[in-house]
Amino acid sequence: MGLLKGYKKRILIPLFLFVSVMIFFIFFGDRGLLQVYRLRRELKEIEKVNMELRQENERLRAEIGNLRTNKKYIEELARRELGLVKKGEIVFQFDQ
Repeated sequence: MGLLKGYKKRILIPLFLFVSVMIFFIFFGDRGLLQVYRLRRELKEIEKVNMELRQENERLRAEIGNLRTNKKYIEELARRELGLVKKGEIVFQFDQ
């Protein structure tokens, strides 16, 4: 009986250590669960930024299209951004 208990102890201690090390690496290793969680969170952030950039690109494409083809848009932009006026127009400026 005493020999069997010693044998079990010699097997259980290394087995416990092995399982403990494996659990540690599962959670904290380079490919562990915590790293996977961090990478998924980073991926979501990158996808969000990517979507925002796609929307900005689409808006810029529409503006380029307007600048190429829409004369009223160009006139409005020149008036608003550059303060340009048509020939013969009178401009009133008021102090605020």
